[in-house]
Amino acid sequence: MVAKGSPGSREDTIEAHFDYSDWRKYTAMGSSLAKKHVEAIEDAVKHEDIYTAFKEKLEPENVSAWIAMAVAYEKDPKQPDPYFRVSKGLSEADIKLQLAEEDDSAPDGVVAVGQAITVSAVLIELLELEDQQFCLRYMTVSRNTAHQNTEIVKKRTALRRRLTAIRDIQSIYMPCVPRLVAAALHASSDSPSSPNAQLPEHQPLFLLHQLSPEDLDLCVPGLADMETRLREAQMHDSLDKLRCQLHVKSRMMMFKTRYVRHQGANTKMRRRLDVNDARIIVLAEKYQAA
Repeated sequence: MVAKGSPGSREDTIEAHFDYSDWRKYTAMGSSLAKKHVEAIEDAVKHEDIYTAFKEKLEPENVSAWIAMAVAYEKDPKQPDPYFRVSKGLSEADIKLQLAEEDDSAPDGVVAVGQAITVSAVLIELLELEDQQFCLRYMTVSRNTAHQNTEIVKKRTALRRRLTAIRDIQSIYMPCVPRLVAAALHASSDSPSSPNAQLPEHQPLFLLHQLSPEDLDLCVPGLADMETRLREAQMHDSLDKLRCQLHVKSRMMMFKTRYVRHQGANTKMRRRLDVNDARIIVLAEKYQAA
């Protein structure tokens, strides 16, 4: 026989369970803290050995200089931040600024060749299209919802339009491109086993490093040097961003392991990790291309 509870009995029962759980934690706090204290001592010894081994590999003058910077920064935050990683070499934005200034100071007709878009702008546009191809290729290999597939179709349409527009400009600065585009279309139509070749994310861009020496001689002088400068800056930028994303992933995995365990599907945390993994893959591909 089950007795009917009085009004509020359900809440009282839940509160009683919670109070008992809190009481157990409170009474067991001594043994719990003692156990954590022992673990902390063991971890301190282990981390001290790791720190000592790491410190022995560093130059003493570098260690003393960094400690001085850290102490100065803690006393005055306006001092240089020793924890901020300074990138070596020029960034991609710096190279784009240099090329824009060179285009501005160049004689009329030498750089622009009578067109509204300059030579460096064509090359920058091609590299941006390459980045979009990287992102779109990654989006298509994963399992997507109907909304995500709609976004992919929209991005493909926009990318195809930009490719069509840049082909006309390429034919002026790179006269070999129309012939190469026609040959690529003919090759893709003859091979029905590769239907993805017609998709914009798989179409070749015919950048300078992809051309033969004979085709390169037909292009506007200086294009290859511009691409080399942009590629070097792109390599530095993508490597710095890749390191940052790897650090972010390491911290996210530590947070997930420590605080998000045994909490169901972890869909929100998993989604954030997937977004970070996508950035890592795209940056790695960009670095390899550079």
